[in-house]
Amino acid sequence: MIDRFYMVSRLKKIIKANIHSLDVLHAHWTYDYALACAEYSKLLPVFCTIRDWCPYLLKVYNKTIGEKIYWRVSYWVFRTVVYNQNINFIANSEYTYNCFLQFVSGKKIPIIYNSIREEFLKGENKEYPKTPVFIAISTFLDDPRKNMLTLLKAFKKYNAEVPESKLLLVGQYKQDSDFIKQCKIDDLLVNVKLEGLVPHEKLINLIDSTSILIHPSLEETFGNILLEGMVRKVPIIAGMNAGAVPFILKQGKYGCLCDVKKEVEIYNSICMIMNDEVYRNLLVENAFNYLKNNYLDEIIVEKHISLYESILNERR
Repeated sequence: MIDRFYMVSRLKKIIKANIHSLDVLHAHWTYDYALACAEYSKLLPVFCTIRDWCPYLLKVYNKTIGEKIYWRVSYWVFRTVVYNQNINFIANSEYTYNCFLQFVSGKKIPIIYNSIREEFLKGENKEYPKTPVFIAISTFLDDPRKNMLTLLKAFKKYNAEVPESKLLLVGQYKQDSDFIKQCKIDDLLVNVKLEGLVPHEKLINLIDSTSILIHPSLEETFGNILLEGMVRKVPIIAGMNAGAVPFILKQGKYGCLCDVKKEVEIYNSICMIMNDEVYRNLLVENAFNYLKNNYLDEIIVEKHISLYESILNERR
């Protein structure tokens, strides 16, 4: 924890040493980086992109003393940052925008989405595997917010009917974790492959080998995993109430939305996509075309540059 405050001090020194060569400062996340940048908001425009929502996370990650201390300190930093009137905030989704609007009493801010690199666009048509293969991705598989146990229960039900089906889980885990222990107790790992953490090139190959990308997360301020599926022409199942997810998937136009708290709804969504080729292809085509026009890196870079220029002009 002390390291965090040391980092803020160190960042301030680095910024101060280079400030003469900067036009703007742009911090990501509403924590230590933004706190360091705020020191210089009277000298040049300071921007901060909100990439998670601390008040929500404070409620989720409170199981241990360490978690409670970490997130309470983070919440103090968060409040210090978001109430700073000299910072130009950017929301990365409509959900984040609405959270900020309610927290800071109606202060409107621009929305600029997360991006994905154009080189990842799948040029050719998607070839689906002959037997069903599903994929779910999370940095930590045992993160309660990512809701992997519910997905595993849904897959167990589907696998009982389609025994050749497989589920790939990508993300960090420990063999002796409560998550793995619970999976073994409930017999949830039949035909499930735990891939662990993989480099991005391999991740793209894994996604290409699958029938559906399932994202059972309970809350996302954006959900970059959704773009990973869209860009590779893989249909997506995700949460209808999961923060930014319904906004990114345009209320079901670009992915199948369901109540991911209920295993039967995930199961029904899997069946719906697997049994209806027309529906599957419509989701994929709509999502891919929308992504090309809204989420590619060049588009998002131009939006940032335009915003920088507008604020710089206001200060002249």
